Amino acid sequence: MNNAAKNVKAFEDIRSLHKKYGDIVRVGPRELSINRPSAISVIYEPPTRTTRSPWYAQVSNDVTKISLNSTRVLKVHKLRKKVWERGLSFRGMNGVFLALHKGKSCGIVLTVKSLGCLCTANTS
Repeated sequence: MNNAAKNVKAFEDIRSLHKKYGDIVRVGPRELSINRPSAISVIYEPPTRTTRSPWYAQVSNDVTKISLNSTRVLKVHKLRKKVWERGLSFRGMNGVFLALHKGKSCGIVLTVKSLGCLCTANTS
């Protein structure tokens, strides 16, 4: 099995498909390879209606059990991102560092009621 993986060069196959068929090539049943710089802003910049591929749901389909970067549901991603942005902002981190500087045990608890999940991080 190791020898088979060493000879796989999918990027070369996809490059040859783009040369033959153009900028947009279907490379799987639910997967496209897009080789057009102007598509980047359409796909990734807000407001976007595109979702992440099923590959990101490999760990779990339960949004409370996967990391923020693997969340495929846009509404859930926005809610969780907002909590992390507050916690990792200058003001949020300043409170953590002050507590640590004073020698206090600092347990940070972030609750997102709309998701029904509790995310905890102990920094003691």
